[in-house]
Amino acid sequence: MLDLFGYSIYSPEMAQTLEQCGISHPAGKKLKLYDSLESPSGGLSLWFWWKEYYREQIAEPQGTVESDGRGQGSQELVFYEVRFTPEQLDNVPLPFGLRFPATPDSVLEAMGRKPFSKTKNYVGESVWTYYEDRYELLVIFDLTGKAVRCFKMIALTRKVRQKLDFLENLKEQKPNVQPERIPEIEALLQHTPVTAWRRRMKSGDTQFTSEAIDAADPLFADFLEAVCKATARKNPKSIYTAVTKATKAFNKFARNYPGVIETEEREEIVTFFNQAVKRTGFDLDPAFDLTEEHRAW
Repeated sequence: MLDLFGYSIYSPEMAQTLEQCGISHPAGKKLKLYDSLESPSGGLSLWFWWKEYYREQIAEPQGTVESDGRGQGSQELVFYEVRFTPEQLDNVPLPFGLRFPATPDSVLEAMGRKPFSKTKNYVGESVWTYYEDRYELLVIFDLTGKAVRCFKMIALTRKVRQKLDFLENLKEQKPNVQPERIPEIEALLQHTPVTAWRRRMKSGDTQFTSEAIDAADPLFADFLEAVCKATARKNPKSIYTAVTKATKAFNKFARNYPGVIETEEREEIVTFFNQAVKRTGFDLDPAFDLTEEHRAW
């Protein structure tokens, strides 16, 4: 089934899969640009995306039947995500050797390794993330953390692949790291986003308080200190770790001071982190967001 990611909902391959899953084909049905079809017995849902979104963010669609284009006449959807839940799926083999009922131990056994990351979603459920070739696997546990509520398998976006390539090739950044540029990194301490935030607060912006700004100031200072130490050791992994720790520190800051970090402030923080990492000598795409994996603001 995962091999059909990117295939048109109207392709023969997809039609056969829907039939095998007992899902009625949506021929003639008006679908949204982001829509799903569910098995009548439960436990399985297939998710589809407008082919132009898929093309922009993931890869070239496969088996499309409509002409390309963004006009209203081109509403063709392609398969990009499948979700499994326990209903009617007990002991049914799933991709990667997974099956329900599922626990943390059974997931670790099936995958053969620890997850890439462990986070919590907006309702407090634990979410494990794995990356497999062209797929992202999300393992979503119930609130007890002892049983899997859902497996989501999603086509990898270009942005995620870029992140994985970056992390996989971190060691190759070592020749780029230049300890002699540490003074340039230290100079950023005079140009943290806090400077702009203080200015906006003085001009009457009630989004900020002195307490919040005073709490943010040392977070930037600690980040720059960690980047300088890692640069002195020519250690690319430690440079990236400095970004990760700072991102998590701002996660806590955002919880303590809700409403301070909005879109503009997020962009200022991300830009600042990228500037610091760029000054170490890192070869870094300006559009690459180093914080995204761990950011909750």
